Amino acid sequence: MRALVLASDNPGKLREFAALLAPLGIEVYWMDALWYGDRQEWWEAVGTWQVNRQRFPNGLKPISDAAHAAGMQFILWFEPERVRPDTELDREHPDFLLRSSHNPGNHLLDLGNAVARRWITERVSQILTENGVDLYRQDFNFDPLLYWQAADSPDRIGMAEIKHIEGLYAFWDELRARHPGLWIDVCASGGRRIDLETISRALPLWPSDFPDIIGLPYGLGLHVGDQCINAGLACWVPLFGGGVWNFSPYAVRSQMIGGFTFGCQIDLSRFSMDSRQEVTSKEVLAHGQFLWDKAFPQELARQAIAEWRSIRPFFTGDFHLLVPLTVSEHDWCAWQFHRADLRAGFAMLFRRHRSPYPTATLSLRQIEPDAAYEVSLSQSYDPAPTVRMKGRELQEMSVTIEEWPGSLLVRYKQITT
Repeated sequence: MRALVLASDNPGKLREFAALLAPLGIEVYWMDALWYGDRQEWWEAVGTWQVNRQRFPNGLKPISDAAHAAGMQFILWFEPERVRPDTELDREHPDFLLRSSHNPGNHLLDLGNAVARRWITERVSQILTENGVDLYRQDFNFDPLLYWQAADSPDRIGMAEIKHIEGLYAFWDELRARHPGLWIDVCASGGRRIDLETISRALPLWPSDFPDIIGLPYGLGLHVGDQCINAGLACWVPLFGGGVWNFSPYAVRSQMIGGFTFGCQIDLSRFSMDSRQEVTSKEVLAHGQFLWDKAFPQELARQAIAEWRSIRPFFTGDFHLLVPLTVSEHDWCAWQFHRADLRAGFAMLFRRHRSPYPTATLSLRQIEPDAAYEVSLSQSYDPAPTVRMKGRELQEMSVTIEEWPGSLLVRYKQITT
């Protein structure tokens, strides 16, 4: 997985960002919507898959070149299945589209139509090549079911959907065949396309829209949501991403499974979606410190990313929930990743912001009770001293987190059998 950053659509700023990001340890430069078409709003331009030459007169290649020169990869956003009226596909290839009277403002590109699929494959592949794209991000922000139902005759119910999904997989497979090493990020308004066939081809780098404008007004409750999303999904999906809005250890560790995306630094303790204070996401974002701001905590971000990279090898290991997972702001949350082949792993422990309990007893899994382990316990990003412990101590481990909210990273490695 990759650490990711969301970028603006200003070409000059984008090139400047590349030079700022690499020293932090960022590995992928993320460019989201509104690089295409000729509309003011991103959702109005889907269906015209051409670089907006007014906004980017030289295309996107200078931006990807800057990212590559700084040692990063480049990710680019698409939403090929949704087509807005009076865009290129609607005007020039109306026969490629499925329509429905319930939503005349959106049409569906019929990937079950082989000619339409070849067209979008050629166009997307061309954009990837010409603009130096390393990761292809596919979003999907509306419900296709009624379009498929409208396309089926009474004796063929379900066929339009089947053919579309088969075409979708064929589309992705063709892109990967044409572009060896291409990563595909799949999103559908946040995590609505996480199935076995999809994740055999793609990774959900944004598995939920909660860690975005939905969750920001919850203040510190956002991190509770992060923990629940990550701990729940990790039981089934080995690699995915998430969003970070604050570089405190508690905030970043709440998202530290797979990779993560960041846009700005926000002190979420100032906000809370409760009866005493109601705020909107725009009001929260107005308090953000962005990468180009002098107040942005660059050293804290560098430390956070370094810690993430240090435990990244364990994300493909066995995952264990160490306490029952709840949404309560008063409870602890805790999980563990273990690599049997390395005889090592880590555990992440969280005392949530309304928890009155400073101490908890946990039992780490896949531990040999009579073996010796080197163990470190880190509440901050600063390196913690290692101590030697017997496995049975890790199986009945009492830990204290004084801060609330607060977190603890437990690293361990078996040193004797």
